[in-house]
Amino acid sequence: MDNNDNFDYYNIWHEKEYVDIPKRIIPHLEEMLADLQNNYLEVCLVPDRDTERYENNGCQIRTTSTQNVQWYRELCKMHPKPEYKKGKNGKLIRRRFRKKQETNLKKMDVVRIIKRMIKNKKSKSQDAPYLLEVAEQYMETYLQNEKDLTDFLEYELTFPVDGWDDENPPF
Repeated sequence: MDNNDNFDYYNIWHEKEYVDIPKRIIPHLEEMLADLQNNYLEVCLVPDRDTERYENNGCQIRTTSTQNVQWYRELCKMHPKPEYKKGKNGKLIRRRFRKKQETNLKKMDVVRIIKRMIKNKKSKSQDAPYLLEVAEQYMETYLQNEKDLTDFLEYELTFPVDGWDDENPPF
């Protein structure tokens, strides 16, 4: 394989047919990519609610100050880590119980998949249909916001907001 740009290493075992990406979705995929790269999980320490314990021991509690994008959190829930893993001797070892499931998904893999979707206009990833669905929701939100702005301003905007025609683009 000389050309590594056209191959999704993330889903090597779950290869499917190529999913074509419509051109009207590309700007919304770019917006998703920007959201994913700008929003990340950040945890900070805050003083404990029990003031006596904080004053005596300096106890602090971990809380989230920022979170990942909602659609990325849902995508992570779709890819949980398996219950068992292989140990050094080859035997299966049960993972420790956690309240929230961990994920096998890495953020850079999702970034790579979205970049390839934008560049190649198609993807073999098993997550491509979900990402397209999220991009459609971004597009609907954009169009709804534009409609609300038009209603607020009480006049039509100067540029057309018609649907994208793949065969006869406006430029």
